[in-house]
Amino acid sequence: MIGASCDMYTNPFPSILIGCISGTMTCLCLHYFHKLFEKCKLFDTRGILYIHGFPGIIGGIISAISINTLNSDYYGIDKKIIK
Repeated sequence: MIGASCDMYTNPFPSILIGCISGTMTCLCLHYFHKLFEKCKLFDTRGILYIHGFPGIIGGIISAISINTLNSDYYGIDKKIIK
């Protein structure tokens, strides 16, 4: 979750917040979805879906939100592209 979006922020608070959300979400998914998947006869023995899958999807959503919310004040305007 952190890799795609947190390089866009200059303040460390959003990075720490997104990291805490990712860790909490991984633990909760492992606890609750593991039981749900066993009832459906699906087995993720190594927890790859919980560790990489769900945080990756949410990380993509957070990255899209952060791209839309940041403006040119953070990075400046490239005068070659904008005429």
